Amino acid sequence: HLDRARDLFQRAVTAAPTDPQLLVSWALAEHHAGQHERARELFESGSKADPRYGPLLERWGEMEAHLGNKTAATSLFRRAAVLHSSPATVPSPVPAPTLAR
Repeated sequence: HLDRARDLFQRAVTAAPTDPQLLVSWALAEHHAGQHERARELFESGSKADPRYGPLLERWGEMEAHLGNKTAATSLFRRAAVLHSSPATVPSPVPAPTLAR
């Protein structure tokens, strides 16, 4: 089944080469199949395609943590946390309504 999935992922990436969600899905499939180096390559490609896509960094960090690579996992989680806390990714607070006097 993995060969069929790889074929479908390759076709999808050819159609949408900068879609980080697609690359995350493929990377996770490779990780679950024990192909960790291939998963890293795909995560790296996704990170280059969209460096501000935090969910990719989180999934990559989870993989590295699962594999015991705590330094790499911590670095990826920190990068994701910075993205989540940047003004560009955090919605502006809604102003509180003013009370009529």
